[in-house]
Amino acid sequence: EVDDMLADIGGFAGVTEAVAELKTAATTGGGFTISDDGANTLTSALNAVLDQVNIALAKGVELGHQPALGTTPAANTLKPFLATIWSDGAQGGQKALAQLKQDLSDAIDTIKKSSASYQRNEQHVQGTLA
Repeated sequence: EVDDMLADIGGFAGVTEAVAELKTAATTGGGFTISDDGANTLTSALNAVLDQVNIALAKGVELGHQPALGTTPAANTLKPFLATIWSDGAQGGQKALAQLKQDLSDAIDTIKKSSASYQRNEQHVQGTLA
Protein backbone atom coordinates (compact mmCIF):
# COMPACT_ATOMS: atom_id res chain seq x y z
CA GLU A 1 0.00 0.00 0.00
CA VAL A 2 2.81 2.43 0.90
CA ASP A 3 4.70 1.39 -2.25
CA ASP A 4 1.63 2.25 -4.35
CA MET A 5 1.34 5.65 -2.71
CA LEU A 6 5.03 6.38 -3.28
CA ALA A 7 4.73 5.33 -6.92
CA ASP A 8 1.75 7.66 -7.34
CA ILE A 9 3.72 10.67 -6.10
CA GLY A 10 7.00 9.81 -7.81
CA GLY A 11 8.78 7.92 -5.02
CA PHE A 12 10.65 9.64 -2.22
CA ALA A 13 11.56 12.51 -4.54
CA GLY A 14 7.84 13.11 -4.94
CA VAL A 15 7.55 13.45 -1.16
CA THR A 16 10.22 16.16 -1.19
CA GLU A 17 8.34 18.03 -3.91
CA ALA A 18 5.00 17.64 -2.11
CA VAL A 19 6.46 18.97 1.15
CA ALA A 20 7.99 21.94 -0.69
CA GLU A 21 4.58 22.71 -2.22
CA LEU A 22 2.95 22.39 1.20
CA LYS A 23 5.45 24.86 2.67
CA THR A 24 4.82 27.28 -0.17
CA ALA A 25 1.05 27.03 0.24
CA ALA A 26 1.35 27.55 3.99
CA THR A 27 3.47 30.67 3.66
CA THR A 28 1.62 32.44 0.84
CA GLY A 29 -1.20 34.39 2.39
CA GLY A 30 -3.11 31.54 3.99
CA GLY A 31 -2.97 29.23 1.00
CA PHE A 32 -3.01 26.32 3.44
CA THR A 33 -4.33 26.29 6.98
CA ILE A 34 -5.63 23.42 9.04
CA SER A 35 -7.71 23.07 12.19
CA ASP A 36 -6.25 21.67 15.40
CA ASP A 37 -8.16 18.40 14.97
CA GLY A 38 -6.97 18.01 11.39
CA ALA A 39 -3.41 18.93 12.32
CA ASN A 40 -3.38 16.49 15.22
CA THR A 41 -4.67 13.66 13.05
CA LEU A 42 -2.25 14.38 10.24
CA THR A 43 0.81 14.91 12.44
CA SER A 44 -0.03 11.73 14.37
CA ALA A 45 -0.02 9.76 11.12
CA LEU A 46 3.19 11.42 9.92
CA ASN A 47 4.86 10.75 13.27
CA ALA A 48 3.93 7.06 12.94
CA VAL A 49 5.62 6.97 9.53
CA LEU A 50 8.59 8.90 10.93
CA ASP A 51 8.94 6.30 13.70
CA GLN A 52 9.09 3.54 11.08
CA VAL A 53 11.69 5.47 9.05
CA ASN A 54 13.82 5.83 12.20
CA ILE A 55 13.54 2.09 12.82
CA ALA A 56 14.52 1.36 9.21
CA LEU A 57 17.51 3.72 9.46
CA ALA A 58 18.67 2.02 12.65
CA LYS A 59 18.29 -1.46 11.17
CA GLY A 60 19.82 -0.34 7.89
CA VAL A 61 23.25 0.10 9.40
CA GLU A 62 23.65 -3.65 9.05
CA LEU A 63 22.90 -3.37 5.34
CA GLY A 64 25.99 -1.24 4.83
CA HIS A 65 28.21 -4.20 5.70
CA GLN A 66 29.27 -6.75 3.17
CA PRO A 67 27.17 -9.88 3.51
CA ALA A 68 28.75 -13.26 4.22
CA LEU A 69 28.32 -14.88 0.83
CA GLY A 70 31.42 -17.03 0.81
CA THR A 71 34.62 -16.69 -1.18
CA THR A 72 33.65 -17.69 -4.69
CA PRO A 73 34.52 -15.23 -7.46
CA ALA A 74 30.81 -14.36 -7.84
CA ALA A 75 30.42 -13.79 -4.09
CA ASN A 76 33.53 -11.60 -4.01
CA THR A 77 32.08 -9.52 -6.84
CA LEU A 78 28.62 -9.20 -5.27
CA LYS A 79 29.59 -8.50 -1.64
CA PRO A 80 30.85 -4.93 -2.13
CA PHE A 81 28.02 -4.12 -4.53
CA LEU A 82 25.30 -5.34 -2.15
CA ALA A 83 26.69 -3.19 0.66
CA THR A 84 26.56 -0.05 -1.51
CA ILE A 85 22.85 -0.48 -2.20
CA TRP A 86 22.34 0.86 1.31
CA SER A 87 25.34 3.11 1.79
CA ASP A 88 25.91 4.70 -1.64
CA GLY A 89 26.17 8.43 -1.01
CA ALA A 90 24.43 9.44 -4.22
CA GLN A 91 21.46 7.11 -4.36
CA GLY A 92 21.65 4.55 -1.57
CA GLY A 93 18.80 3.54 0.68
CA GLN A 94 20.31 5.31 3.67
CA LYS A 95 20.39 8.63 1.84
CA ALA A 96 16.83 8.20 0.58
CA LEU A 97 15.47 7.39 4.04
CA ALA A 98 17.42 10.25 5.62
CA GLN A 99 15.82 12.63 3.11
CA LEU A 100 12.40 11.12 3.80
CA LYS A 101 12.99 11.65 7.53
CA GLN A 102 13.80 15.32 6.91
CA ASP A 103 10.78 15.73 4.63
CA LEU A 104 8.44 14.21 7.21
CA SER A 105 9.84 16.47 9.92
CA ASP A 106 9.42 19.50 7.65
CA ALA A 107 5.83 18.49 6.85
CA ILE A 108 5.00 18.10 10.54
CA ASP A 109 6.49 21.53 11.32
CA THR A 110 4.58 23.12 8.43
CA ILE A 111 1.30 21.55 9.54
CA LYS A 112 1.82 22.79 13.10
CA LYS A 113 2.54 26.31 11.84
CA SER A 114 -0.51 26.17 9.56
CA SER A 115 -2.67 25.09 12.48
CA ALA A 116 -1.40 28.03 14.53
CA SER A 117 -2.21 30.34 11.60
CA TYR A 118 -5.70 28.83 11.39
CA GLN A 119 -6.23 29.44 15.10
CA ARG A 120 -5.05 33.06 14.85
CA ASN A 121 -7.41 33.63 11.92
CA GLU A 122 -10.32 32.05 13.82
CA GLN A 123 -9.65 34.27 16.84
CA HIS A 124 -9.48 37.32 14.61
CA VAL A 125 -12.78 36.45 12.91
CA GLN A 126 -14.45 35.82 16.27
CA GLY A 127 -13.08 39.09 17.58
CA THR A 128 -14.53 41.05 14.66
CA LEU A 129 -17.94 39.40 15.11
CA ALA A 130 -18.14 40.10 18.83
